[in-house]
Amino acid sequence: MAVGGVSNTTNTSQMASSRSTIADNFDTFLSILTTQLKNQNPLDPMDTNQFTQQLVQFTGVEQQLKTNDFLEALMLSGQNTAKSDAVSYIGKEVTSSGRTGELTDNNAVFWAYSAEANAANATITIKDAKGQITTYRSQGRGMARDIPLVVLINPGSASAAEILAGALQENERAKLIGEATTGTGTVLRPFSLSDGSLLRLGVTNWLTPGYNLIKGHGIQPDVKIAQEATVEMISSVLLEEIDEGEMRTHEDRQFLAALRMLNLLVQPRNQAQTTPSGMP
Repeated sequence: MAVGGVSNTTNTSQMASSRSTIADNFDTFLSILTTQLKNQNPLDPMDTNQFTQQLVQFTGVEQQLKTNDFLEALMLSGQNTAKSDAVSYIGKEVTSSGRTGELTDNNAVFWAYSAEANAANATITIKDAKGQITTYRSQGRGMARDIPLVVLINPGSASAAEILAGALQENERAKLIGEATTGTGTVLRPFSLSDGSLLRLGVTNWLTPGYNLIKGHGIQPDVKIAQEATVEMISSVLLEEIDEGEMRTHEDRQFLAALRMLNLLVQPRNQAQTTPSGMP
């Protein structure tokens, strides 16, 4: 792609012409004023205050026009600098952390993203300015893909927990039990402040695989089970301290509902494994 040089010759010549016009008008004004002074009636001279005031007014207009020219030149200089900077990126590789990226000389855009942990599968979705969506998927072997899975969610589920829950739900990999999640789903970018503190600002929104916004909406469960926040939830630590009878009578209704759902999902598999070949 051929790129021409950036120049402000035309704008400079226009401003020079404007200044020349002002100078010519000022000379004409002084010439007329001098002629009036030479040909005034000696018995009834002109009021000096009058032409002095006119001179001051004209000078003020001239200075204002020059100030406008200076501001215009400053603005054009900034625009030309921005254009020159943009031209310098052509043919270079650009790593973008936002929603846009610079084109290279072969009309390609390069994005770099580092995952926080190893992933068996990855899906990258690119949406252009026209709203057209391109999806790229990577397929890994993974483990335990056919094991029934139930996920508990509630208003305490936020950010990464929501992203994972939404992905499992929309890919029909798991059933969600409980209540709607918080509804954050934002990418926080750190900004260092002059006093040494750090500000984390949300700059990007996470979407589910179905392009649904998490922020402000949250992830809705497949089976809704309302529960007071004061209820003690069953955790892995608590499971080691109580027996099966205590677990099945525990007040954590969401956990018990998830356990029943998991049993329903496991039963068809067990029946299929125990049914003799050829039997319905």
